Amino acid sequence: MTGIDQTRGVVILSFTKYNSDGINIYCQLSNDATWALLTRATFSPFLDNRPLLEPNKTELRRYSAVCLSRDKDR
Repeated sequence: MTGIDQTRGVVILSFTKYNSDGINIYCQLSNDATWALLTRATFSPFLDNRPLLEPNKTELRRYSAVCLSRDKDR
C-alpha cells in the first residue's frame, strides 16, 4: 500500500489485492495508542478525506492493511 498526501488531511491510498477479495484499511493517529478501522476496500485507490483534527497543523497518520478472503482476515 502506498499513500500520497494531497494536503489538508486528504490522502490517496493505493493498494494491490493480489488474490484476496479486498482489504481492511486501518489508521493510527500520532496521539492514539490504537488502530481504527477506516474501511473495507475492494478496489484501489481509497481516498481518506477526513479533516485534520486541528486545522493548519500537521498530523501524522499511520496506515496498515489486512487482506481479506471470503470476508475473513488472512
